[in-house]
Amino acid sequence: MTTRDHKYYQEYGGIYFLTSTVHGWKHIFIKKSYLNLIVETILFFQNQRKVSTIGYCIMPNHIHWLLKLDSNNNDYIKILQTFKAIRQLR
Repeated sequence: MTTRDHKYYQEYGGIYFLTSTVHGWKHIFIKKSYLNLIVETILFFQNQRKVSTIGYCIMPNHIHWLLKLDSNNNDYIKILQTFKAIRQLR
């Protein structure tokens, strides 16, 4: 299901739970380079987009990320889209 199929309630300074899976549930996050890319992306959001990480869990084929937006930010959808396009952040 894509983000277009869901309705979201967005709130300034809100806390959100992001889950993203790998197409076909392939186990790609067992490679250290992919793990580093995910962690670097989370750090990018913390440093550049004022997103606080409450916690995250990287499984072999999916990711969970609990994040809190800055009090001036309510654009969770944009963060979700950017996170899923990780290759553009490098």
